[in-house]
Amino acid sequence: MFNTLAGVKMQHGPYKRRAQAIPDLLGGRTAMIFDNMPSALPLVKSGELKALGVNSAQRSAAAPDIPTIAEAGLPGFEATSWFALLGPAGMPRETQLRINQEVARVLALPDVKDKLAMLGMDPSPGTPEALMVLMQNETARWSKVVKASGAKPD
Repeated sequence: MFNTLAGVKMQHGPYKRRAQAIPDLLGGRTAMIFDNMPSALPLVKSGELKALGVNSAQRSAAAPDIPTIAEAGLPGFEATSWFALLGPAGMPRETQLRINQEVARVLALPDVKDKLAMLGMDPSPGTPEALMVLMQNETARWSKVVKASGAKPD
């Protein structure tokens, strides 16, 4: 998606894990990486890395001085990660709703919200139905991106 929107042809570095990519980035053996906020922010704050932009549509509350990639000059770019709590198929509806309510309650606690914000995470709990819609939309969106890129699974 970045290559297409930016009109560039960056080569993908097939790192299996972040722990391999960071030393190469710090050592100048790779030009840039996409990383998650909780992992990258300490290195940015220490001055070891420079954040070029955040992938979200809005700036992060944890690092409001870092522009979005769209603000930095690439309009239309947004690629965020998200987490979901999943259960087995056939889980009773009542159980789903109870878990959903408890997770939303915990995520609303001030100390939890503050800790997540410090990590650059902005929880937005929703209903099980909203999660299904999100997953369907994300699958459709990223399937197109992968197909257009010509990427093949390792």
